[in-house]
Amino acid sequence: MRFFITLIYRGMRLTIVVAIDIVPELRASTADQRINLLLWCRRYIILLSTLLFDLLLIQVSLKT
Repeated sequence: MRFFITLIYRGMRLTIVVAIDIVPELRASTADQRINLLLWCRRYIILLSTLLFDLLLIQVSLKT
């Protein structure tokens, strides 16, 4: 499984681009493996949104 995260900082805007390549794993996997993969993706998305929120808080604190 490959995950790519690109952080692009332009002025005061932060863009996070996430490309997830999970097609081969979904094709050659059992139902249990698919459930584990979806849970892992959910955990990853929660972690990413927490990181983004922290970065926005840092931006706001730097502005003031």
